[in-house]
Amino acid sequence: MKKTKLKLHEKTRNVLLKTWADILWFAHFAFVAFIVVLFFIPLSVWPSRVIVHFYTLWGITFLQLLTGVAYFPKTKKFQRVCPLTALEKHMVKQNPHQHVGESCIADFCVEKLGLPKWIGTIAVTTALLLVSLQYFNII
Repeated sequence: MKKTKLKLHEKTRNVLLKTWADILWFAHFAFVAFIVVLFFIPLSVWPSRVIVHFYTLWGITFLQLLTGVAYFPKTKKFQRVCPLTALEKHMVKQNPHQHVGESCIADFCVEKLGLPKWIGTIAVTTALLLVSLQYFNII
């Protein structure tokens, strides 16, 4: 009787962790969609859009770099690591250290679109460059 109760508890826990991981993935997707949509909002509609876009993207990049520093002792390599992606992977009972360097964008490019992982890296780098150029009134 006790083993059955323990198995039920473990199944419930796994379902809850998987549900939270799915919620995190959709939150990532919504955030990425927000960043992309910001590119298409004219300054006449939202004059401070460039400021919000700049600080949001660079703030996320800084957070990923800090997480990369935290993961360095275990992985022995330095890369940007999205803390929410690592948490999501951990919640579905995968080793988060195995996925260091991957991000929601990279996962989406590989798993959902079948594209190479470097496409996500180029997309993020291009977004950072464009937002910075807009912020400093170069374009």
